[in-house]
Amino acid sequence: MYRKVFVFMLIVFFIGVCIGSTTSGKIDIGDVVSLDGDDRIDQQQTDSNGGDGMGADGKMAQSFTPSLPILTRVELLMRRIGNPSGDVKVSIRSSVDGRDLTSISIPAVDLPTSYNWVEFDFHDILVIPGRQYYIVFHQCCDYLFWGCIHKDRYPGGEAWYYGESVQWNWEPAYKWDFAFKTYGRYIIDSKYSSIGGVISTLQEYSQKFYADNMVVAGSDGDTIVYVPDDYPSIQEAINHANTGDTIIVRDGIYTENIKVNKSGLTIKSENGPNLTIVKAADSDNHIFDVAADNVSIIGFTIEGATGENGIWIAGLYIHDSYHCSVYNNIFQNDWYGVRLSHVSNSILIDNIANNNKNVGFIISYSHNNIIMDNQAYRNMSTGILLGSSSYNVLFNNTANNNRDFGIRLYTSSGNFLSNNTASNNKIGIYLDYSSKNNILINNTVDDNNGGIYLHMSSKNTLLIIGWLIISVTLKLMEIFSLIFTMI
Repeated sequence: MYRKVFVFMLIVFFIGVCIGSTTSGKIDIGDVVSLDGDDRIDQQQTDSNGGDGMGADGKMAQSFTPSLPILTRVELLMRRIGNPSGDVKVSIRSSVDGRDLTSISIPAVDLPTSYNWVEFDFHDILVIPGRQYYIVFHQCCDYLFWGCIHKDRYPGGEAWYYGESVQWNWEPAYKWDFAFKTYGRYIIDSKYSSIGGVISTLQEYSQKFYADNMVVAGSDGDTIVYVPDDYPSIQEAINHANTGDTIIVRDGIYTENIKVNKSGLTIKSENGPNLTIVKAADSDNHIFDVAADNVSIIGFTIEGATGENGIWIAGLYIHDSYHCSVYNNIFQNDWYGVRLSHVSNSILIDNIANNNKNVGFIISYSHNNIIMDNQAYRNMSTGILLGSSSYNVLFNNTANNNRDFGIRLYTSSGNFLSNNTASNNKIGIYLDYSSKNNILINNTVDDNNGGIYLHMSSKNTLLIIGWLIISVTLKLMEIFSLIFTMI
């Protein structure tokens, strides 16, 4: 035990000597870094000169434009008359007549009898800053009112109405706004208070995601179709699908290049990736090419997009999209296993990328995504690569036996890496070219030629959790390289 502590302290001392000899900056041994779970007001319009209601089965909405990537709760200025029965619901949507992204219901009788702020604390969701969303209030009965101002006080949105008085269509009131507050936070904040808290939250999120996906998507009433029973190919099923539909693919080998350009589809195998294989019909094209929001790809082996003519393609290519899920797939013998480009608020969980000709998982120009519980091994370049991407979470991934790098960040900032393992690579974790303000906590990096390598990168925070818990902030004032191996 004493020998291990001594060796560990020698490593810390060695890092200090290396940096001291190459730059005017220094390593600061400071307080334990942790995640700040507190949210804050993001958007608000608090003026009111009255209130509106739409009666039983009516709805009211307020559009808003968030600036923070996680939406945690809202407060609405509400009142009731009498003692109404039933529950009211508040939901968040990305379009006013679309599906609920999250929601919460409370008894109508819990609303105040005079105008006051009422909190609706739903499950946190990822949102895209700068994109418009909608707070939707679902009435259950008469005599419920939402405070509003009959002036255009909020520049990021407006009031909307749905009910009998507007022929049961959504109608905007461009010069009116409801009174509301939205709360949010960053995925990764500049202050931290509980390392265990954020890791526990990610573990719970992982368990919930697995549990949710044990249920067949679309069972709430959307159409479920089967391939090849209803359509002979996956592409044919997509061509005939509508938003919200689920396509279930029976066991077998399917040779296709598939384009997904419809939002809200779930495409999943019936019995998992070992029994459902999708091979490239054209090896110079992506096997799955997704350019739509809210798409889920679940349970396939995807192989053969090798780019024989030097074209850099992927088994799964998702681009210009948000709120997509990629779960329980195997990507092998492709140029890239998975490539995300300009993708936000999406999740890659429990996938395998192995024996690909370049990178297992490449995430470029993408933000606020969660990459969790994946394996990347024996890829010809890198296991997991983030390029020009920020505020992503990499948690509990394994990147072993890749030729060059286990995990590489290139011009990527503000990312959170925790509980990952990178072993038997040339470099375990590589922060390259202006990758800054990233946080690395409790990662295992061993049996590589180089453990953690920083090149032209600054202000990154490394936490080594073992015999000691310390915060090491690397302030690199000049261009230099640092290699050290964590034992």
